[in-house]
Amino acid sequence: MRVAICQLRARSGQSMVLGFYLNRREVLAAAAVRPDASLVRFNFLRRGRGLSHAERERFLDQVARITAGTRPTVICWGIRDRTNGHDLGEVFPEVVRVETSLLRGPHHRRLRTGFMMDRTGIYFDGRSPSETESELQALPRGYAARSTVALRMLEHVRHSHVTMYVLADSSGISLVPGSLLILGQVNGDQAIKETLTVAASNLELVQWICANRPVPDVSKYYYKPHPRNRRDNDREIAEIRARHPDVQVIHPEVNVHKLFEGKPKVATMTSGAGLEAALHGCEVHTFGTSFYSNFGFTVDHFDCPRRTNRLSAEDVASFMWLDRTVYVDPRTRKPVSAESVFGLNFGESSGTMS
Repeated sequence: MRVAICQLRARSGQSMVLGFYLNRREVLAAAAVRPDASLVRFNFLRRGRGLSHAERERFLDQVARITAGTRPTVICWGIRDRTNGHDLGEVFPEVVRVETSLLRGPHHRRLRTGFMMDRTGIYFDGRSPSETESELQALPRGYAARSTVALRMLEHVRHSHVTMYVLADSSGISLVPGSLLILGQVNGDQAIKETLTVAASNLELVQWICANRPVPDVSKYYYKPHPRNRRDNDREIAEIRARHPDVQVIHPEVNVHKLFEGKPKVATMTSGAGLEAALHGCEVHTFGTSFYSNFGFTVDHFDCPRRTNRLSAEDVASFMWLDRTVYVDPRTRKPVSAESVFGLNFGESSGTMS
């Protein structure tokens, strides 16, 4: 039936997007890629849905043949195809891999959401070049200072404490420059599994740092659990407190921007919050190859010889938030400007991915 639907739309000559592994919220990514195209979703190809690996492969080949004349845009959420046992890039000529944006607007749950896309690889996988990395390699130093939108966005994020999450205030918690803040991430997240890191979990990262002391001149150690790591936080916090009583654990819901304002040193594997810390003037130590490491503004404990461009944290952040992100209003299913999402109402328009 689903192949017949594809065949019908292919014959009608309509512009098509084939979406793989998109949930109800993630279907908005199709609007970010091609706003006026028809979307056909393929979520039933997950493992355990009754089809063998060979049957899934035959089905994909059939869809590719049927739609070949229309050159459909194929979008996939992250690498869910690979985790389900196949690679769409081996079947279709163009695959756009989509991820949630690094920032969300103040009303993202009801009004707008943002997406980042990459046609070469995955933006957070430092093991091989991605489209994002290639564009950062070519980005001129001082990029942020040349854009009024970028400067306003940077000012807004710093002063309004915009993050991916709606978190509590952290008044009463003050970190000083001599302290080290270790940032936790979601265990098992692709941003840890699909790149190079010194550890496979938050607990391992804390243990590695405490054992090797790679950051000099630290007077006090802090650990900030990730707010979305709910399944493991209780266990990890208990183990960290038991094994490393000198490490003070901060509540997961604390807004990291408040912590960064004290300019502590910051340690992270690949968390995007490390980029936000650098924007506050913190000395950021990366213990994994993240999308922003090895461009000259972080202290990197994994080398990436491909990355020879020297950029500022402001350059990388504004490029990722503006040029590499498309914001979509779910009510209209149309792309909208970053200015409208974050309340930056002035003339110059922001960049989006073509």
